[in-house]
Amino acid sequence: MFEPFKWSVLALAQPADIQLSLYPDIVCKADELALDCDYALEYLRSHQYPFTADQQAIIDALDALMNDMSGVENWPLWKDNALRTLPEWQQIRTMASQLAQLFNWPISPPPATVGKAQRP
Repeated sequence: MFEPFKWSVLALAQPADIQLSLYPDIVCKADELALDCDYALEYLRSHQYPFTADQQAIIDALDALMNDMSGVENWPLWKDNALRTLPEWQQIRTMASQLAQLFNWPISPPPATVGKAQRP
């Protein structure tokens, strides 16, 4: 079940146009990006995946940023256009890219067939 986590990290590391292409138009794409990461991360945590200290630090920072962005008062952060324009999403992309580098994953778009359908 590590592949959904890898998929979500690589998805979060992509430019906004690629992120938007990963999901159908009927969903809130920014929200789906966060949910895919959260579900995969929760699965790995529940199975005590042995992250390194550096990996865990970025995971914690990424998780904290997305949690800070949550809530009804932050709904503009979750619109599709927010992926293109808001600095919070650039921060997420930067952290996800750093995390991918720690795993030695090339920062390339994930296959469109994984993601939500693979949530644990």
